[in-house]
Amino acid sequence: MDPSQNSRNNGPGNEREVTRYSATIESLAQSEGIGLEDVRSLYASVLEKLKREAVITDFLPIFAARKVREILRVRDVPPVRTDYP
Repeated sequence: MDPSQNSRNNGPGNEREVTRYSATIESLAQSEGIGLEDVRSLYASVLEKLKREAVITDFLPIFAARKVREILRVRDVPPVRTDYP
C-alpha cells in the first residue's frame, strides 16, 4: 500500500486532506468570521490530533469540523471577571 494513502500518515498526506476539505474550512472561516489561514491551520492540527487517537478514521473530517467550530465559538466567549472588589 502506498503510505500516502494510509489514513494514519502524518506527513504530506495531512496537507492533501486539508486541501480536500477546503470547502468545509472556507465555510467555517466565513461563518465564524475568522481568517481562512487561521482556520486552515486549526483544522489541520485538530485533524492530526484526532488521527493519532482514532481507531476508525472514516468520520474524522466531520469530527474535526465540529471541534474547530467549538474551539472558535468558545474563543469568542468573553472572559469571566475575577477582579471584583
